Formats: sequence, structure tokens, C-alpha cells
Amino acid sequence: MDTKITFALFGFVSLLIVVFAYAQTLSTPTISSPSDGSSFNKGSTFSLTASTTCSGASKCNGVQLTANLPSGLSTSSANPQGCGSPQPETTCTKSWTVSANSVGAYSITVSASSANAGNPTSSAISVNVTANC
Repeated sequence: MDTKITFALFGFVSLLIVVFAYAQTLSTPTISSPSDGSSFNKGSTFSLTASTTCSGASKCNGVQLTANLPSGLSTSSANPQGCGSPQPETTCTKSWTVSANSVGAYSITVSASSANAGNPTSSAISVNVTANC
């Protein structure tokens, strides 16, 4: 192999190693409250709490958590909520006060986003809103 081609190939492989070694990721958000299948009375509020963790060799930039609420549920809390730029292996936890506005069964997810670490979405949890009796 020609010296120039060998050097170019070595440089490309080295670049790939650097890119993969320093890639940032956000963990799939986990919802810690409410528990799946929880029930609430119409007109009440409950706390939605979720977290994500930054992984990689350097900080995750501009991390945000967003509560994905269907019609019938609402929040007066900031949405999305910023986590700043957490260092590696740092967990960001955020909470929203959710209002149960209409009777029904609902699915809730939380999405994480970052300028350099992906955009995962949590598994859905179900909540039920029942009529006041």
C-alpha cells in the first residue's frame, strides 16, 4: 500500500474510534411516580416524576425532559423542564403537577432530549381518572 493511502486509512479509523469513544447518550427516561395503573378523581392533581442519566466521556448538552400528556390531563408546571448540561453518570430528575381534567383512561410518556446525546422516550404508564362520587 502507498504511504499516503495507509496514513489516510489510519486517520479515518482513528477518527471513528474517537467519535465512538466520546459519544454521549441519555438513558431512556424512567417514570417513578405515579405507578402504572394509578387512579385519580376528576379535578384532582398528582405528581409525575421522571429521570434520565447522561452517559459518555463528557457532559450532555442542553438536556430537557418533556411530559407527554394526552388531552384530558394538563400541567401548569414548565414543560419541557431543563436539566442544564449534566456531567457523565449524572441523573436529572424532574416533576410536574398534573391535573386530572376529564374522566377516562390515559397513557403518559416522558421524552428526554439533548443537543448531543439523543432523544429517548420512556415506556408508557397508564392512569385512570374517575368521576367524583
